[in-house]
Amino acid sequence: MENIKTNRTIIKYLITPEQFENYVEIQQSGITNMMNVKYVSELTGLTKDECIYIMRNYETLSEDFSADEIAKCL
Repeated sequence: MENIKTNRTIIKYLITPEQFENYVEIQQSGITNMMNVKYVSELTGLTKDECIYIMRNYETLSEDFSADEIAKCL
């Protein structure tokens, strides 16, 4: 994943809206420190690499996967 350019088109294919939503649910719950990637991975069903990818690209993913943007795709 690290060799892939970070642009919105590529990000959308690496992380789905559902995966991002799972991550955000855990984040907002306050269950764990989000830096505890191993535990976040267990709670969300994401791989460690996917969690790290979301962390590194959170702002862009948040914009791309806002509720309004997701609704447009349905």
